Amino acid sequence: EKMEIKAEESGEDKILTAENVAAGSEIPGTEGGDESADSFISKANLSLIQLYGERPEVEYWRKVYLSEKWQKVLRGILENAVEYRVYVRKCVQEKEVPPELEYLPVVESGYKTAVRSKSGAIGMWQFMANSVKPFLKLNEYVDERYDPWLSTQAGIAKLQDNYRIFNDWLIAIAAYNCGN
Repeated sequence: EKMEIKAEESGEDKILTAENVAAGSEIPGTEGGDESADSFISKANLSLIQLYGERPEVEYWRKVYLSEKWQKVLRGILENAVEYRVYVRKCVQEKEVPPELEYLPVVESGYKTAVRSKSGAIGMWQFMANSVKPFLKLNEYVDERYDPWLSTQAGIAKLQDNYRIFNDWLIAIAAYNCGN
């Protein structure tokens, strides 16, 4: 199965499949457009694909999200979030966290900045009121959870803190939603 992804920088359409990523083909959004999957992954020295890509549940969800229905949904989310994704990608690269974390806001909020979950999580990174400190400011006048730039920095910092505690990215991501 294939998924077309629009690369913001070049405006080119790229086809991304598990097979061509594993084979070292181009990954959309990498500088110059000629980097292989291996060189992109090695830049951050971490990759969730490298660490967990062989797990059966990863393969199951990969197939779900590459289905025709989900391709349309994901394409819409990613196209509507271009201005934020470029910034998130930059922060992910600067903080040297797994590059796939750029897509966590797809799952959390569909990259929507003003969304509120049934449980009260707010913003692109879906922070709960009880989990904003020390990452964001929340008081009767200011709620930084709605700020996509500040919440991106906070979301990545929270994930890094979780990783320092658990030394495992899957647990760090789970703790992002469930707490430590």
